[in-house]
Amino acid sequence: MRAMKAEIETFTIDTRPFLGASGTVTRLDCTAISSISAVLDLVYGQIQAFVPAHTSGKHWFLRDANTGRVFDTGTPYAQANNLERDHRTLRMMGLKAGDALEVLPIVYVR
Repeated sequence: MRAMKAEIETFTIDTRPFLGASGTVTRLDCTAISSISAVLDLVYGQIQAFVPAHTSGKHWFLRDANTGRVFDTGTPYAQANNLERDHRTLRMMGLKAGDALEVLPIVYVR
């Protein structure tokens, strides 16, 4: 009798909308990520050549690729809630297996 292999529940983060052709799609295990802060750190590691640290919500943001929902995350969320960091779980953020997130730049128009 063969043992059934458990399917890993994942979501993706696509940096191509921010980085263009040099961007990538990263698949992450939902159970291996402890907080949204960890997700933001991972994204920042991929775009750090283009933005200062702690600028999620100021220079870039996460959007659900399927629904267009923009996630209120990172420094702005933490500051508005008197927190040091955004330590909410993925579930608290409304993220779930199968979700596809995009990293987008914030463009200011004069």
